[in-house]
Amino acid sequence: METIWTRGIEMPVFGALEGRISSDACVIGGGLCGLLTAHFLVKAGMDTVLLESGRIACGTSGRTTAKLTAQHGLCYHRLVEKFGQEQARLYAEANRRAIDDFRALERSLDEDFELRDCGTWLYASGDVGCDALERECSAARLCGFDAELSEDTGLSFAKLGLRFGGQATFQPIKLMAALARRLKIFENSRVLEVNGRSVRTEGGEVDAKIVVFATRFPFVNFPGFYFMRMHQEREYVLEMRGNHRISEPFLGIEEAGVSLRPCSADSLLIGGSSHRAGMEGDGRYEAIRAFAAQHFPELREVGAWSAEDCVTVDGVPYIGRFAPTAPDGWLVATGFGKWGMTTSMVAARLITDLACGRRSEYAELFDPARFKPSAGARMLMEETAMSAKHLARGAFAPPDGFVVELQRGEAAHIEANGRKVGAYRDDDGRLWLVEPRCPHLGCELVWNGDEKSWDCPCHGSRFGYDGAQLDGPAQIGIAARGKE
Repeated sequence: METIWTRGIEMPVFGALEGRISSDACVIGGGLCGLLTAHFLVKAGMDTVLLESGRIACGTSGRTTAKLTAQHGLCYHRLVEKFGQEQARLYAEANRRAIDDFRALERSLDEDFELRDCGTWLYASGDVGCDALERECSAARLCGFDAELSEDTGLSFAKLGLRFGGQATFQPIKLMAALARRLKIFENSRVLEVNGRSVRTEGGEVDAKIVVFATRFPFVNFPGFYFMRMHQEREYVLEMRGNHRISEPFLGIEEAGVSLRPCSADSLLIGGSSHRAGMEGDGRYEAIRAFAAQHFPELREVGAWSAEDCVTVDGVPYIGRFAPTAPDGWLVATGFGKWGMTTSMVAARLITDLACGRRSEYAELFDPARFKPSAGARMLMEETAMSAKHLARGAFAPPDGFVVELQRGEAAHIEANGRKVGAYRDDDGRLWLVEPRCPHLGCELVWNGDEKSWDCPCHGSRFGYDGAQLDGPAQIGIAARGKE
């Protein structure tokens, strides 16, 4: 999926892992978080290997709106109430430092990845939203932000705005390419199993003292239970061209609010239609198009894409030891809540400190062990995982001789000889039939008409209409066959 960030950028190409090697650290995942973590581990003197299942920079990191900001929606009022002012202040400090770290990284790499200083805005269109902005402003100031409320936002549809100064934007793919050229990377090396310090791929194995899971959603279910304490959300973006008046990024805090991210004087990203992954329905791009037509009729659409990210139960990322019962040296970074650019730097710095045995004042706040599933829930989930494992093993062979009344571009669950099948008819009239269960934990898949994919409503895995795996935590595709 091409985006404004990937267009015209040639990423370095790396071969697949073959054979057995050893390293101090093995990072699993070739997004921004994985690349930054590998970079800082190398800077700390660790021989580090990075494994990516496909191509680096081809996941969520390449579909972002690329804001480097500590303004993470209406987060500081919530953090003060849930964690207290001191922990909220540490969250703010960690993310402000992350922005400074990006500035320092651009200087140290001596490469231009278009980092531009700016302010970032939250805006509200109604009285309830305005009240929320006032509360957020008070909490943000307690956490040390230069936060200002203003009715003068320049947006006709905004009643009030809250601006944070000292934020930034950048070109993430240029940064990722610069990092990748300096690292030991193996692409097309899907990790099949992590057993203690051994990381096994389809073609080889890495023995490492430190194993970092930087895959957005950890694919190892036990221990950790990340599938119990996170869900994934998807958001849609339009790339618009033409002269516009937006000079800084904006994010609407209300349900129908959109995000606005200027990339240049004649390029604007408009995002929105956020929903929990796997929810039925379509028309999400159309909703953003309707907004753009109403408020930016002078702009034309030149691109569209969507992205998915994990959201934790308390809204704070999980960064630290994988689980109390996990092998020593297992570390994880996940649950960035759609603020993955700045949080990737927070995670990379904290993971490096932990890997090197250094104390971090942020470790307690982001510690994954702050959420503890009950023993009863553990038994239930283990049984669910075992059932799903056997469900996924069966060969998929939908019966012949039945008629599927679907128009081109339509999909549905159908019953065939007592068995449920996912069916989609493509634009050429070919019928695609799939096993409509996620191989991760056996949840029934839902059709996403906007992306033409089968999505898991439980944990956000996604599959093409041809059964190909698109997004994890599932590690494999679903069984499928095409019929004329």
